[in-house]
Amino acid sequence: MRQLTKFWLFVGTLLLAPFPTLAATPTPASTPTPAGTAVLALVPPTPTVAIGSGFDIVVQIQAGTQQVDSGAAYLNFDQTVLNVASITPGSTLPLVLSNSFNNTTGLVNYSAGILSGFPIGTFTLATIHFQAIALSGGTTINFNFVNPRYSIVTFGGNSILNHVVTSTVTVVGPATPTNSPTPGAATPTPAPSPACCGDRDGDHIVTQSEVSLCEEINLHAFPVSASPACDCDGDGTVTTAEVQEAQLNELSGCPFGPPGTGPAKWPVNPTGIDAVANGRLECRGSQGRACLKTTVLTANPSVPEDGTCWPQVIGGTNEWCCVIAGVAHCVTLP
Repeated sequence: MRQLTKFWLFVGTLLLAPFPTLAATPTPASTPTPAGTAVLALVPPTPTVAIGSGFDIVVQIQAGTQQVDSGAAYLNFDQTVLNVASITPGSTLPLVLSNSFNNTTGLVNYSAGILSGFPIGTFTLATIHFQAIALSGGTTINFNFVNPRYSIVTFGGNSILNHVVTSTVTVVGPATPTNSPTPGAATPTPAPSPACCGDRDGDHIVTQSEVSLCEEINLHAFPVSASPACDCDGDGTVTTAEVQEAQLNELSGCPFGPPGTGPAKWPVNPTGIDAVANGRLECRGSQGRACLKTTVLTANPSVPEDGTCWPQVIGGTNEWCCVIAGVAHCVTLP
C-alpha cells in the first residue's frame, strides 16, 4: 500500500509541477523560469548528417549533485526534414510514464521517473533515433513548455530545471557515388588507409579532439568525410574497433611504418630497427608519444631541435633519443 501511494504521489508531482510556472500567454518556444541547477540537454547539440542516414539524439539530464526523481522531454521537430524511427528509454529513471512520437505533427513525448535511489550527476533520459529525410542548413529540435506537454526535471514535487540545450541538425547531401566500372576497365583503387588512424591533420600525433571526432562519426553524428583518417581501413565507415585504434594512437603514439614510409620518411635507427615496443618508439616522460625522427645525428647536439634523434650509450646501455617539445626522450634499444 505504501509503494502504491508513493507511486500516485510521484505521478501527481510530474503532472502538476509545471503549472505554477506557466506564463499568462505561453508559447512553444518559451523558456522555464530557472528553479534549480539541472540542465535538460540534447546531445550532440550541432550534428551534421547525410540525407537518408539515421542518427541518434540523446536526451540528457545534467544534475550535478542535485537528486532527481523525474524528467520529462517534450520535443518539437520539423517533420519535413526529420522523422523519428524509435525511442530507447534510459535505464536511470526506469518508471516510464509516456513514450510516443508523431511524424505527422513533429512531436516526441517522453517522461520517466523513479521512486527510490534517486540519481545524481549526468545520465540519459532517453535516446531518440532520427532519420534525415530532406536537406537542411540547420533545423532545430526544441523543448516544449506549454501544458500538457511541459518539459521539466523534478525532485520532491519541485522543478529543479535551470535551462535546456537544444540541438540544431544540419542535413547535407549524400556522398558522390562512384561510377560502376566499365567491363574490361581497370578496377578502381580503394581509398588509401591513413598513415596513422585518427590523425586528421597528418602531423603524426593523434589528439583528444581528433579521437572525439572519430567517436562522433562512429555514432553517425558526422559523415566520414569530416575526418577520413578515422576510417582506418578505407572502407567508407568508422567502426568501434577503428575508434579504439585511434584512442591507442592518442595514448601510445602513431606507429612507424617500414623504412622510408610515413609522412616524414622515417630513417632507420642505428640498429636497423624502425620501432621499439609493439611498433612504436615509446618516449618516456611524454605520455608514450612517438618520436619524430626527421634528422639523425651521431652525437647528442648541444642545442637540439624538435624531431632530432641520435644514438647514445649510457652505462653500457644502448639508447635511442629524440627531442619532443624541447625535451630529449630516450628508449632502451633491444
